[in-house]
Amino acid sequence: DWYGYQNKENSFMNSSAMPDKVRTESMFRDHQFAERATNTLQNLAKEKNYFMLAVGFKLPHLALHVPHKYFSLYNNKETRNAWKLGKRELRFPSSAPEISYRCCADPEFRFMRSEGAHRYNRSIGLGDINMAFTNEMRDELLMSYCGGVTFADKQLGKVLDVMDKLDLWQNTTVVLTADHGMHMGEKGIWEKWTLFDESTRVPLLISHPKSPFQGQHYKDPVELIDVFATLKDLLQAPFDENKVYKGIPKVTLQGKSLAPVVLGKQLWEKAFPQKTKEPQFFIRSSNALNNASSAATGNIMPVMQRTFAITQSTRCAKKNRIPPATVGDMIRLDSSKSKKILRRAVWEDCNVDYKGNDEVALIGYSMRTADYRYTAYFHYNKTSFLGKVQVDVVNPPYQHELYDHKNETLQDFTHRETVNLAYKPSYTITVNQLKSKLIHFIQNEAIFHKN
Repeated sequence: DWYGYQNKENSFMNSSAMPDKVRTESMFRDHQFAERATNTLQNLAKEKNYFMLAVGFKLPHLALHVPHKYFSLYNNKETRNAWKLGKRELRFPSSAPEISYRCCADPEFRFMRSEGAHRYNRSIGLGDINMAFTNEMRDELLMSYCGGVTFADKQLGKVLDVMDKLDLWQNTTVVLTADHGMHMGEKGIWEKWTLFDESTRVPLLISHPKSPFQGQHYKDPVELIDVFATLKDLLQAPFDENKVYKGIPKVTLQGKSLAPVVLGKQLWEKAFPQKTKEPQFFIRSSNALNNASSAATGNIMPVMQRTFAITQSTRCAKKNRIPPATVGDMIRLDSSKSKKILRRAVWEDCNVDYKGNDEVALIGYSMRTADYRYTAYFHYNKTSFLGKVQVDVVNPPYQHELYDHKNETLQDFTHRETVNLAYKPSYTITVNQLKSKLIHFIQNEAIFHKN
């Protein structure tokens, strides 16, 4: 009962982030998940059949309720200085359109008292696009978030220890990933529903017994919808498709298989000779980004044909609340009154069941390549959802954004998407190229099905 547990936690949260000095680790749900997972894995390993074990951990998802000792690992001046941001990075980018603002996880931020031991007595309202977070607020969130990650990592370690104990690594594929990222005050946002790096990027680790690339990194962006297609190819489970799809329409997977990247050129061609004849599947070469190879086997890590990942999100707003479509320097200049007007956050998630004609519906697509993030919002018919959604790609995007990620390192994370370059003349060619590629994707590959 996900929401039941979440509501229970929220009922005793003393602050927006709460390290807990009272409850023991065994009282946290992730500890219980790990215990159940290790017991199940040991039982499954005794059988001689194929098995799949899916394990999900709650942290670092909200509520940010963590055992105190994991919070304390990050509660020091050195750590806080390492992630400290300037005021400009704690405010929504002045050059980014209001439609990209989505906040917040809670209508107010409640500050800690005595490191979460007592009920808060100080708070601040959230949701104002003009408001900047403070490093004090971000510190409280990040110390708890990182503590939650570390606690979840310990629980994962328990499961992987059983893999070691039972010697399962030689015949088991393991995938580790997450469903979304999270803003922790960056860009003035505490939320997950954005098309920025903080929200869209997640870890993806795949361990396969026959992979010659253990510990190596494929650097082009991939997508979570690729995971199922990848496992289908890697596992080669002995099932009869006709029986599986009996009475059910067979639908082509939208995700691409990353099995060639995991297995390498030689193993892939041996396992799937029929697919190697499909030139659109992957490019049999390496480039500057993906030059990994295995010295032992001479195997080359293939480069996928598609070198971008797509994230999408809908936005709706009442027509009478939408300000003029000109983005200013964090403010708008009303020439008729010659005064500055603060920006307004009027865009929300779309309700597909709402049939009124008094709102504007837009869908945002964000294309992430190794070098850039290009995001564009298009008008669309949110009630069609039949086959290919009706997206207006003939007219220019309602708004668009471009952020430069060339030559970035891990230390650049969250610093590269603070200035929208889409309207700078020096980036016109790049914008047009990425926009053309994105529109081609929407017209040929984007498929919607009503929930």
